[in-house]
Amino acid sequence: MIRIPKAGSSYLSITGRALAGCKPDGFPCCQQPYDDCPFNSTQCGALRGCLDHHPSYRGNIPIITQLREPSSRLLSGFFYGSGTHNDNDGCYKWTCFKTYIEDRRFQNVLTKILSGILPYMPSGGGTVERMVTPAKQQLCKMAWFGMLEMPIPSNLLLYESGIFKTLIPNPVVFDLPPVDDMENTIFWNQTQHHHDKNGRNDWKKYIRDSQGNKNKLKYDTFVNVEYQKKNGMELIKSFNKEDYDVYDFATELFCARLRDVGLIHLASQFHKKRHFDGCLNASWTGSAAALCQSVHD
Repeated sequence: MIRIPKAGSSYLSITGRALAGCKPDGFPCCQQPYDDCPFNSTQCGALRGCLDHHPSYRGNIPIITQLREPSSRLLSGFFYGSGTHNDNDGCYKWTCFKTYIEDRRFQNVLTKILSGILPYMPSGGGTVERMVTPAKQQLCKMAWFGMLEMPIPSNLLLYESGIFKTLIPNPVVFDLPPVDDMENTIFWNQTQHHHDKNGRNDWKKYIRDSQGNKNKLKYDTFVNVEYQKKNGMELIKSFNKEDYDVYDFATELFCARLRDVGLIHLASQFHKKRHFDGCLNASWTGSAAALCQSVHD
């Protein structure tokens, strides 16, 4: 699996572990001494790339990933905390945000990682431009990729994709409690984990804390005031043109795959929550194969 920074990669690792049959079920990949690890270790030999953001496309194993809208991903990285996905030293003012966006290390991360480049490597504009086509081609080779903004279509498409069609859907992929296959009961070790009254585990708490939601008030204040007033979206777009190009292509490809397997007709079933809206007005109306062929031509 390919973990794109700040694109729901912890949740993606839950899906990856479920597909690979890793136990205990329903947990993200983690290992000590990380504070957000709710278990001594949830590493699994059947799953590669579950703990880092190092892209590897070697071999013939199926690869999965998850994408996130570029501005949302960058804002999440800015408020994550210091030293991992930013270099702001706890500063959440506009001047620090502008410095963060102008830092080449944090630009076009999606394009770089899909091209096999470490995400926070600095690259000049011309170099990244040459990565756009390889990034799109890599998406075409993916066994499956999801879109963070469209979780239900993403999860439904997973079990209609390639070799995953032969698998029985795992409840944890759909944000349901894990179930023990042998006894059809909630699989849980009460000595090391906890349930709430609905039987759900508390791993989400660890993910929320580790993703910097302690800064939610600062995040909301910044986004609703300075970010809007100074047109932060345009600033992000001006330094991440390649990522927007790749993301737009990914959206069209994702929607084409939904249409190819006949899932787009479910849009009316989820109308109130508008989960399929990102695909209902897609500009590409052909097949996924035809779209990918256009990249190779």
